[in-house]
Amino acid sequence: MKDLQKTGLNSEDITTFEQFYRRRLAESGGAQDDQQELEIARDILAAVVNDGLTPTSDGGASYVRRGAVDWSDIDNIQ
Repeated sequence: MKDLQKTGLNSEDITTFEQFYRRRLAESGGAQDDQQELEIARDILAAVVNDGLTPTSDGGASYVRRGAVDWSDIDNIQ
């Protein structure tokens, strides 16, 4: 959680992202160990980056269409 606070997000945003992550983790059946949680987290990240999966304030998620983005550009990644 400390790392999320370094992002400049407010506490509401941090809560939204934390709920989003925990819900997605639970929906995948949970993780038996750290390695499995890392694999699930990578799948979640891929869905966010590639498909536009986005957390909503009610704890759910939606898909946001985005234009083509050059993910090799450090400015876009940040």
